[in-house]
Amino acid sequence: MIKLETERLIIRNFKSDDWKDIAEIVMDYEQSEYAIYDHGPWPNNLEEYKGIAE
Repeated sequence: MIKLETERLIIRNFKSDDWKDIAEIVMDYEQSEYAIYDHGPWPNNLEEYKGIAE
């Protein structure tokens, strides 16, 4: 597992319990004006987000 940490930022691999945060980020992103430039559909249900995080 890679983990880089500074005073203000932590970069690390996903953990299985990150699925709620991933879903929240995507839902916010889909509401943005930039979402039209994204390729492919995002998951439609929370179970799929759990699978991504795992």
